[in-house]
Amino acid sequence: MDEGFDHYSNPYDRHRNIFLPGKIIASLTRKAAEESSTGNATVNELSQWVESVQNEHIMFWIHFIDPHWPYLKVDNLKTFYDGISQDYIYSGEKSPQEIRRTSHLLSKKEMDTIKWLYNGEVKSTDNLMSRVFDILSESGRYDDATVVLFSDHGEEFWEHGGFEHGHSQYDEVIRIPLIIKFPNNTHAGTRVNQSVSILDIMPTLLELENISFDGDMQGHSLLPLIRKAVVESAPCFSEFLARGYEKKAVIWGPEKLILDSISGKTEYYDLISDPEEETNLSTAEPEKAETLKRVLNEWHDDCALLNKKIIGEHQEKSSPLDPTVREGLRALGYM
Repeated sequence: MDEGFDHYSNPYDRHRNIFLPGKIIASLTRKAAEESSTGNATVNELSQWVESVQNEHIMFWIHFIDPHWPYLKVDNLKTFYDGISQDYIYSGEKSPQEIRRTSHLLSKKEMDTIKWLYNGEVKSTDNLMSRVFDILSESGRYDDATVVLFSDHGEEFWEHGGFEHGHSQYDEVIRIPLIIKFPNNTHAGTRVNQSVSILDIMPTLLELENISFDGDMQGHSLLPLIRKAVVESAPCFSEFLARGYEKKAVIWGPEKLILDSISGKTEYYDLISDPEEETNLSTAEPEKAETLKRVLNEWHDDCALLNKKIIGEHQEKSSPLDPTVREGLRALGYM
C-alpha cells in the first residue's frame, strides 16, 4: 500500500504478531488496541507532515480503522447503559466470531451496549476528522482543498441476524457515506439521490483536476450528477470473497440483487417499498431477478478480464510478497 507515496506510515506495524495462523485483526487484545491509538497517532503524524510541507501542493490519504472491533472509544462514558460497562465484552477476549456464535445468548441490553460502544467509536472518529479540518485551516489550505470522506463498509448489528461485517451484502454493511468538499465550498449542500460507488471517486477527482487517463478505469465521474445534469443511473456493485463466503450484490435504481455464489441463493429486493430488505422477491419477480443476475455476472466477468490484464502488466516488475505479509493476508482470509 505504500507504493506511490513520498511518506507512508502504518501505526499497526508494531502489532505484526497479530498475523499468526488462524488469527485476524479483530482478535487484537484490548491492551494492544488501546496502545496503538491509531486515530490519534495518525492525526498527530499528519499535523507534523503538513507543517513540514507548508509551501507545496499536497495530496494525502488517511485511513481511520478505529470504528472496528474491538470497540473502545467511550472516553467519558465508562459505564453508560444500566450499569453494564464495556469490560464485560472483553472477558475472554471475545472475537466477532464468538459474538456471532453466541448472539442467541445475548440479552437486548447486551446488544444495545455493543451498539453504544460502536457509536462511541463513530463519535471519536468524527472528532478526529474535525482535527483534520483544523490542520487544513491552520495551514491555510482548507478553502482551496478538495476533501473526500468515505468508508469501505458499514457494520451489522443483527438487522439480518448477523454481527460486524464481512459476511453479508445488506445495506447496513454496503451503504456507506460519501461526502465531497470542493474548493471554496462549491456545490455546498448538493445531494445526489441516486446510488453511486466508491469506484466513482477516482474519475471524479481526475476530471476535477483536468487530468487525462488513458488506461482502463472502472467508475464514472460524479461531476455531471453534482452539477444537476440528467444522467442515466448506472448499476453499483459490491463483492465479498473471504473466509468461506462468496457474495455479490448489484443495486440499480430501486432494485437490488444479492447472489451467494457458494449456495446459489438469490435475493431480490425493491428498496423503495422494502428499504429494510425483509421481503425476498426473487420468486415473485423471477424475470427482474434474472436480469440483475445477468448484469452482475457480466460485471464479474469484466472484472476478471481486467484483473488478468493488470496482473500481466505488473507481474514482471512486482516483487514477491514478504512471507509474514503473505501469512497475514491468508489469516485474514484474503488469500
